[in-house]
Amino acid sequence: MQSIFARILGVNAARHRNEPTDVLFSLWRSHTDNALYLQNLADQRTESDNDRLITQIRASQNAVLAIESELRRRTIEPPVNEEAGHGAGASLRSVAFDCALSSNGDTLVAAMVEKYLSVWDSPRRFRVNLIGHTGVVYCCAVSADTNMVVSGSGDRTIRLWNARTGAENRTLIGHDDAVLGCALSPDGRLIVSASADQTLKVWDARTGTERVTARGHTDRIWGCAIRRDGRLMVSASADQTLKVWDTRTGKQQATLRGHTDCVNGCVLSSDGTLIVSASADHTLKLWTLDKPSARATLTGHAAPVRDCALNADSTRMCSLSADNTLKIWDMATLACLATVAIDGVFLKCAWHPAQDQIVLAGDTGLRWVNLKEQPCP
Repeated sequence: MQSIFARILGVNAARHRNEPTDVLFSLWRSHTDNALYLQNLADQRTESDNDRLITQIRASQNAVLAIESELRRRTIEPPVNEEAGHGAGASLRSVAFDCALSSNGDTLVAAMVEKYLSVWDSPRRFRVNLIGHTGVVYCCAVSADTNMVVSGSGDRTIRLWNARTGAENRTLIGHDDAVLGCALSPDGRLIVSASADQTLKVWDARTGTERVTARGHTDRIWGCAIRRDGRLMVSASADQTLKVWDTRTGKQQATLRGHTDCVNGCVLSSDGTLIVSASADHTLKLWTLDKPSARATLTGHAAPVRDCALNADSTRMCSLSADNTLKIWDMATLACLATVAIDGVFLKCAWHPAQDQIVLAGDTGLRWVNLKEQPCP
């Protein structure tokens, strides 16, 4: 089965065989958003209307195999010395799909395209690589006690790791397609996984037992979050909705409608009363658990919003967009406090719990952003 990484790259690599790697990733950036746009068109049209789009998508998929091969040929092994980053310049091996910080900020994890994870003593001291997945690693989470890392992959598995030694503790099998999102309850007892197979699963972290499968979405699920008490989980889907679920029964509690394009990510506030969602429709929305309609819509981005994150006390939020900006928002006034220009293709963000720093995951691995207040345009 072709990787999602391959499917979102709509570019003929053979035509660009001599291009520098950073140019290839610039093409990745533009074609990723174009592919999402084409997919959205296909979702809204009848089967007969889709013939031309399907032809274009298939051509893209064939071309992408060439660029993936070319990037693999250029692979640069990441340095593993104490102060080094994830490699000089962009390479396939340095591309990170996700990042996660422990609740105390001491441990940083990156989910890498080249089928492994890197664990760091935050912010930049390398600790260990986690090797075992046989597909692209799309998501990761780290336990509050920093001892366990959870990852989800294109190989359809969730894996549990010892964050200190790098040993694989357990493999969870049950999804029928790539695992795109994962979350850990604060007490470390429950794992939630979100998949391209349109389901969420709840797992017992201690035994590896599958407790619940939640069904109801009609397209891939890009992200998930779990409330601090472990009783509710939220999912973000390409079907343009979010859903709230009971983790004990898998019963759907609410469907949140309002976005007009794929919902790329979601996060719960520290008190568990508010949901923030990031969408390809260029907006973020705020939701309360007791109402199916959005409490507020935040506009200002000029391209799909790829991810969002809250600071430790949920007083501020950051949003990461394909318009090459990171915005900082005040959660009380909903005002944009700052807009930070970002050079590169970045897909996920995480806010350091004790510092005014945000870490981004993308085409050059990880990047730290020290926040500087700038007027919002």
